[in-house]
Amino acid sequence: MIFETKRAIALVSPAGVELLIHIGLDTVNLQGKYFDVLVESGQKVTRGQPLVKINREAMIAEQYKLVTPLIITNTDQFNDFSFIMEQGSVAMGQELLIVKNQKEGK
Repeated sequence: MIFETKRAIALVSPAGVELLIHIGLDTVNLQGKYFDVLVESGQKVTRGQPLVKINREAMIAEQYKLVTPLIITNTDQFNDFSFIMEQGSVAMGQELLIVKNQKEGK
């Protein structure tokens, strides 16, 4: 799912983990300006595949913070998660977390 304002994308991993990637803080105010979505809703994506291109310099010039939270929206369906990296810059394709088995009946 790609939000209308292009600043957030929802994904479901092969393990069933639901992820929400939200690009920047208060970027909803941009209404899609400076965002170029590179995928379509429902499209299967692969590790390392670019999802969104942003005009980083323009956003910083307009004083937007580019903090990009990665939110797991269905943590209740899994026993545990181990975060490899909880904050900082991330390289394309870098692992961020490990899912520790899905709960029974989910």
